[in-house]
Amino acid sequence: MNSHKMLFFLLFLLCSCANNNNSTFPVRQDLNHELISTDVQFHEPDQIVFLQDAVFVLDRKSEYFFHVFSALDLSYYGSYIRKGHGPEEETSIFQIRPIEKNQFIYVTDNYVKIMDFDVANKSLKQVESFKTNKLFEVFKLDQNLFGIPRSFYEKNNKEFLEYKSSLDSCIAFGPNFLSRLKRYNNSEQIYLSSKKITVRPDHQLFAAVYGWFPVLRIYHSKNGDLKREIHFKTNQPFPDALLDEKLTIEQTRERTWKNYLDIQSTENFIYGMFAGKSLAELYPAEVLDDFPVEIHVWDWEGNLVKCIQLDHNIFSFTVSPDDKYLLAISWNQEEHLLRFEL
Repeated sequence: MNSHKMLFFLLFLLCSCANNNNSTFPVRQDLNHELISTDVQFHEPDQIVFLQDAVFVLDRKSEYFFHVFSALDLSYYGSYIRKGHGPEEETSIFQIRPIEKNQFIYVTDNYVKIMDFDVANKSLKQVESFKTNKLFEVFKLDQNLFGIPRSFYEKNNKEFLEYKSSLDSCIAFGPNFLSRLKRYNNSEQIYLSSKKITVRPDHQLFAAVYGWFPVLRIYHSKNGDLKREIHFKTNQPFPDALLDEKLTIEQTRERTWKNYLDIQSTENFIYGMFAGKSLAELYPAEVLDDFPVEIHVWDWEGNLVKCIQLDHNIFSFTVSPDDKYLLAISWNQEEHLLRFEL
């Protein structure tokens, strides 16, 4: 795989939204947005997540990485972790994931850190830090860290890795890769298996949706065994173009479809942010922007619940723990959050 195509893939792995083929869903729900004013200006908001008492927005280009709001009324608590090289500063943060209560994970180039937000004092403190650059899409089950290989050349015959901090090494975890990937070598399987992951709040199950395939998988947390695999029917081509070095970047963009861009969950439901468009359609100017997406909803048994159509393009979203509303960020709303009542 040449370096030019690898760079192209990495750009689109970080983000990416809507296909009207939702005939398999029992219910279609159209939602209108409400703009929620904030006391902060977003520069390049990348992720938004609910904790027990706070909502965190990860902003890559702001002076501070995290903008924090009350989970109760979305009032602004403050901004945290300054960008820089000093103590308690970071040069990059490219993932945030809730763990439980007000604890969360964030991932940098060389560390995975577990943090706790103290609502009473509006302060942030570090709980644990792991020096590793082996994992992407990091999540925690029980006391252990898991993820997918950050390197496409990591030898791994399973979907996930379990990180052993005492050895700074990983062992294989979970089921085999998708059966449709059997004909590829291991690095190609990892490359084509890019996914977004969510953990059910009770930590008994976790789920993943795929970027290059319209697939949802649900797993048992205890051993990583596959509980259910669901395929959303589309007429898109197989993403072989990603591996064909004879194609130009524009040909690859036209022949490769982006499917699920994000995933969130509550105790009751899984929410997948779906594009179902070619890269050329999603990124006509070859730059990242908001996306026209659907939200696909399943229960934790893998049953289809509904397809949600939003009236505003978004970049990322989260769901209130009681399933009453969605919160979203938009690159075209610099001082607002978007709220969609469910």
